[in-house]
Amino acid sequence: MTPITSSAPSGWRNSLPKKPLIWSAAVLATLTILAFFGLAPLVKSLLTKSLSATLHRDVSIQKVRINPFILSVTITSFLIKDRETSEPFVSLSEIFLNLESSSALGRSLFLKEARLSDASIRIVRDQDYSYNVSDLLATDPSKESSPAGPPLFSLNSIQIVDGSVDFRIS
Repeated sequence: MTPITSSAPSGWRNSLPKKPLIWSAAVLATLTILAFFGLAPLVKSLLTKSLSATLHRDVSIQKVRINPFILSVTITSFLIKDRETSEPFVSLSEIFLNLESSSALGRSLFLKEARLSDASIRIVRDQDYSYNVSDLLATDPSKESSPAGPPLFSLNSIQIVDGSVDFRIS
């Protein structure tokens, strides 16, 4: 019986850098698992806290899913409550954002697609002719943009599926 031999030259198998390839694959697998499962709760927490503080309204998000391979983010059950009451100000059942790969390279944000599902906004005009969004529209001159200017932004496709606007006069 003859031993089984490889058709590759004997020195070729030994010259491959096995350890760096194994380490690279392990690091890639670890980062992928962290991006799929660990990054989503962190993004959910940061978004909820920063939006609540910035908008001075309660913001809630049920779930965030991130796909690092296609650079997409899906936010499920996004809700911003009204400042004065506990009624919804803005609600969306799903927000889907798909980034261009060039966004990861610089300080610009290029969205290939943005899809808003079951979007609704509730605008209320009070007796004094102010609106429930008046505080968001007011500008503060002390918070002007930096001398470097705002970051670049590009949005190529916006889809609003089943949207509504509720305008009330109180």
